Amino acid sequence: MRKKTWLIIALILGALPALGIYAWQATPAFKEEAAVKAAVAFLKEGPTFGFDGVPGSIEVVGVAVAESHPLQYVVTVEFQCRHAGYGDRAGQMVAQVITPHVARIVVTDGGVVEAVIDGVWD
Repeated sequence: MRKKTWLIIALILGALPALGIYAWQATPAFKEEAAVKAAVAFLKEGPTFGFDGVPGSIEVVGVAVAESHPLQYVVTVEFQCRHAGYGDRAGQMVAQVITPHVARIVVTDGGVVEAVIDGVWD
């Protein structure tokens, strides 16, 4: 009986390092909160919101995790601009109307790898 106990203890202790390595690799190094922060910062610095975005209108409406390696966070953000159109519209004739937009921003390892507004402008 004593040999079996020691054998079980040895097996458990032998498995701990492997389980620890697996858990370390399975834990995402980049968290959802950081992905949302990166996506919102990217949106604010971008040409569309930067040109005439309405301060306080940014609302994160969804975060999805793409099953990939490295993990990709797909952050969906709604916001408003004071004029119709996309990008820096300086010098252009633009309609003065509050325009709602939806941005889909993909963040991987702290960086934005894709951003599309209203499914048509990147």
